[in-house]
Amino acid sequence: MKKILKISIILLLFSCKERVNNQQQTKVTSFEKVVDLKGETILKGNFSDLIGINVIDTLLMFKKISKETVYEIYNINSLKYLGDLGVRGDKPNAWLHPVYSGQYSKSEKDISLWVNDGIKGQMSLVNITEVLKKKDPTPILKKIINVHPKAYLQQHALFINDSVLIGDSGYTDPKRTRVKSFNFNSNEIINSSGLFPEVKNRNKLNSTDLFYLYLNNIKLKNNYIVSAMSSLDRIDIFDLDLNLTKTIIGKDSPEFLDEKTLIKDDDNTGGTFIYNKEFFLSEKYIFTLYINSLESDFYEKSSPVEIRVYDWNGNGKFKLKIPDHLSSFSIDLKNKWIYGLDKLNEKILRYNINNFLNE
Repeated sequence: MKKILKISIILLLFSCKERVNNQQQTKVTSFEKVVDLKGETILKGNFSDLIGINVIDTLLMFKKISKETVYEIYNINSLKYLGDLGVRGDKPNAWLHPVYSGQYSKSEKDISLWVNDGIKGQMSLVNITEVLKKKDPTPILKKIINVHPKAYLQQHALFINDSVLIGDSGYTDPKRTRVKSFNFNSNEIINSSGLFPEVKNRNKLNSTDLFYLYLNNIKLKNNYIVSAMSSLDRIDIFDLDLNLTKTIIGKDSPEFLDEKTLIKDDDNTGGTFIYNKEFFLSEKYIFTLYINSLESDFYEKSSPVEIRVYDWNGNGKFKLKIPDHLSSFSIDLKNKWIYGLDKLNEKILRYNINNFLNE
């Protein structure tokens, strides 16, 4: 069965903003420290329906597919199941295509997170604490932003301020771009990146757009937008005006972007390569889940992965060698644990990083 990989959306600029000078571009060929990181299994069961894991303060949240409810939530300390969040459907306060891009806020009383429903055209702030208290997964929405269809923010979106969202443009956008900023009060596009880097000799890619299709969610930290590509070993950092400020390129990424270097089979199925599948941001570091495998192999064969850690200047700090087949990860920075989902082997693991993470 063909698996669809959701990869990190790359925020790239097509015009002069695309051009990165030597000072802005860093090629990483080695890391300061290599660590063999062994974890412990904390949950086992039938996790074939899970596709993502997120640490949200004291909560551990899993995204589900093919279920009436969207997220499953546990206490991160006791690992006690607390309840579900979100219902699927077109009724009020239900979601058709919910996407969480790592944005949450905490007050003295509750935790709230931003969820974009690109099909409904709504970006909503959800009070997760109140949902768990009432034992009903129907979202309690603190704020709703109606997004005009012409924005084409159908996948990932970030709340920037009371007038601006930044997100990717979705598959049906006639002027498809990597990332754009949108004023939801005036319903106007503010900035748009275009599609790049350019791929030469595109035949299959012209029809299927595989290179640009498989995108991970964008993330916001330190007033910068970060994206780690999947089809290339590349990380891009942008300011909030979508100016490209730093590009980090790994030694495994092809120098010449030709279709033959990006599609590895004859029938265009499962032939794309996965480098960075997911990523996580802290004040000091950028963490990427590094796969280095064909997409078809990754979803069928259990194999070790790496978590690569860079500082914000693009220096390779740590290479964490993980013996488990993680497909998703998140980090509890306060207690210094990495949490990972090993979907093929149906287990949730955690890894202690207290010995070397100075956050």
